[in-house]
Amino acid sequence: AQELGRARDGLLRGLPARLEGVSAIAAQLADLFINDVPSDYFDRYVERVGSVTAPDVHRAAAEHLRPEQLQVVILGDRRVLSADLASLGLGAGERWDSEGNPAP
Repeated sequence: AQELGRARDGLLRGLPARLEGVSAIAAQLADLFINDVPSDYFDRYVERVGSVTAPDVHRAAAEHLRPEQLQVVILGDRRVLSADLASLGLGAGERWDSEGNPAP
């Protein structure tokens, strides 16, 4: 409940910044048009976000997330993180350098 409340509050508090300035408004309107979203999207935004419940979130996660396809990305010094990573049981994984090349 606490996490849902924080997420909801963040979305609602962030709305004014998403509509700050003419170019931001134009970008939001373009997104509505491109994604075929109803023109009353922002009229009902606060009401819709405020009405989301934990079961709604669980239902959406079950419908859209595929745990077997998720990937974990961890950034940091391998020497410092190795022991903690091993304890997670995620397997050997892949290692990449800061340039995006496979690392030894």
